[in-house]
Amino acid sequence: MGITENFESKSIQTASWAFPLLLLLMNLPIPVILWAGQFMQTQTSADFYVLGITLHSEHNLLPLITFIGGLSAASAMMIVTTLSLAAMVMNHFVLPLTFPHKISSEISIYKRLLQGRRILIAIIIMAGFAFDLLLSKHQGLAQLGLISFVAVAQFLPGTIGLLFWRGANRKGLLMGLLAGSMTWAYALLVPLLVNSDFISQSIYEVIPPFSDLINSQDKWGDVTFWSLSVNALLFVIVSLATKASQAEMDNAVNCCSKSLTPPKGIMVLRSVQQIREQLALMIGDEMSSLEVKTALHDLAMTEYDTNPVSLRQLRERIERNLSGLIGPLLAKVVINEKLILDHDTRDVFAKSFRFMENKLEDSKTQLEGVAGELDEMRRYHRQVLQDLPLGVCSIGLNGEVLNWNKAIESFSGISAEQILGEPIQSLPPPLGELFYSFIQGDEQQLRKIQVQLDHKKCILNLHKSSLINASTQLLHKNNEANKSLENADSSGVVLLVEDLSDLQELENRLAHSERLASIGRLAAGVAHEIGNPVTGIASVTQNLIAEDDADYLQRYLPQHLEDILNQTRRITTIIQSLSSYSRSGNYLTPPRKPVNVKQCIDEAIHLVTLSHKVKQQSFANECDIQHSVSGDHQQLVQVFVNLLNNACDASENNKTICMQSLEEGENIIIKVIDQGKGVSETNKKRLFEPFFSTKEAGEGIGLGLSIVYNIIRDHSGDIKIIDNIQQGFKQGSIFLMTLPRCINETSVNEV
Repeated sequence: MGITENFESKSIQTASWAFPLLLLLMNLPIPVILWAGQFMQTQTSADFYVLGITLHSEHNLLPLITFIGGLSAASAMMIVTTLSLAAMVMNHFVLPLTFPHKISSEISIYKRLLQGRRILIAIIIMAGFAFDLLLSKHQGLAQLGLISFVAVAQFLPGTIGLLFWRGANRKGLLMGLLAGSMTWAYALLVPLLVNSDFISQSIYEVIPPFSDLINSQDKWGDVTFWSLSVNALLFVIVSLATKASQAEMDNAVNCCSKSLTPPKGIMVLRSVQQIREQLALMIGDEMSSLEVKTALHDLAMTEYDTNPVSLRQLRERIERNLSGLIGPLLAKVVINEKLILDHDTRDVFAKSFRFMENKLEDSKTQLEGVAGELDEMRRYHRQVLQDLPLGVCSIGLNGEVLNWNKAIESFSGISAEQILGEPIQSLPPPLGELFYSFIQGDEQQLRKIQVQLDHKKCILNLHKSSLINASTQLLHKNNEANKSLENADSSGVVLLVEDLSDLQELENRLAHSERLASIGRLAAGVAHEIGNPVTGIASVTQNLIAEDDADYLQRYLPQHLEDILNQTRRITTIIQSLSSYSRSGNYLTPPRKPVNVKQCIDEAIHLVTLSHKVKQQSFANECDIQHSVSGDHQQLVQVFVNLLNNACDASENNKTICMQSLEEGENIIIKVIDQGKGVSETNKKRLFEPFFSTKEAGEGIGLGLSIVYNIIRDHSGDIKIIDNIQQGFKQGSIFLMTLPRCINETSVNEV
């Protein structure tokens, strides 16, 4: 009782050695009693050697004590046997046949079970008494026990086969059991009934007697051997000849598996209250409330727990508790009918992942052999996943978070214990909405997404990949004609989160440093450009001061003042251009505003011409005045300044650097054409890498084109370099930029 009524999983391990040990200790005195009875040559049969030994002694009190002990042992055996048989008959026969489909609230199922078991106890006791009157007078207790032992042994081939052979099925078990039982009945049961005058000896006229088998001195061994042999042979033959059902195959895998068996499916019901209401429809309000309350107490759960894994465990606990009350068969019927599971096979891995991980992590059993090596490999891969510098989150098909590594814990501020097992959309905003919409969308990656968290502002890159079922992968591997897994079943999604906050800040600082370096290189040209208008202003002012003719001053003063204003405006334009260019901009998400390509390039040319080194090159801005792109004016000016500076460095003296634009669909194509020596194929592959430069040491740090590349990509554009020879020119290179076309200001703001 301590084992069968205990629902703890550890009790199975205890029973595996405690129950055989108990039986061994109980049977250890039997050889001693048998030897003593034969040695003393008592006049009693072997069944009563215990009493005969005491009668052989000279003590009159000892036989009385032995008799009382035997009577109490027999009474205890009758009580235990009767109670066990009553529970078995009630749970496996009476309840499945008479249990109502729906119980009203007025009916107490506990009282009905109690009354039913009492009636069955009385029937079983009377049946045992009738059996004693009919058969035991002609047969000894040992013979009856041996006959029962051979009958029970017929279940041995099927039990062993179902536990250790995956090919076993129901038809083979029934055929083998039927053949073995018929052999047992013919060789042992029929002779017992004939000797007891329960049936006539004419039965031998219908069925051949096989006297050698029935009357053999060692008939117990012969009958046991032949019945089990026929049983096992038919069991194997029929199992091999017939096909098992899907349910039998699943049970065979569970029985033969040497690893942990994860639960399959999750609850369709989403709350404890729904579980209680559904059970009440089958077993009544009183029983439903009590069983749910007991199961919640056993699992240390609350009424408000809605975790799918916890509800799945609650279902299993209720089924276990009901099994002890109404039997496992009826309990399974009640649970499967009212507490339905979602058995979608694509979801099996996702539903059981955390169960397996928790079991293996909490298990104190030291795995050995191949299992131990696989567990070590699993732990190694799990540690690698946890220590990755990138955030990794795996999500099942039902949206449940299965894995949450340390990197994603660090930037989100949410621990794995808080989110594991919960839906991904339950994350606090804005992460929950962002991750869920990205998983449901068609994009495989999102770049530089700004997320404002409570503790900081983050810039994220998101990548996702679908997990493919192992069976689908194996099928794909074996089928060489199948070249894609686009239609394969998925077991969930892996989300990769890359935190670019620190990197973006570093890039902003480098870009700003490049701006300041450009200003330093332009300083001499700036001084010269500002010096010319200042000299003009000084000359006009001196002339006005020295002029004494009032008529001249009255006639030409407005013109001289206009000259001074023009020179002042020229100085202001130069200063504003440099000030705007030197200001640190936002490189995260450029504002989407209309930018005229021709005007933007004119401003960049004006900035570049302030440097002395470009005095020997000329610029031809052939862009269409109607072409506008969507982006940030300041950042695009920096793009063209960097490209024109590189074009000047690459081109020879007295050459023209040309800029052209053309419209292509929803994009504007912009070309910057130089007259240099071109770029080798090897350098083309690295041209946009940070700190890569083809210039001599001290002439550049290699950040200009890298910044250009990042700004163009942030504007949803593209940039590449091609040879002028491909476009009909004799020498030089072409930087080819593609930027989204701006239709009008309204559409740009909507974007």
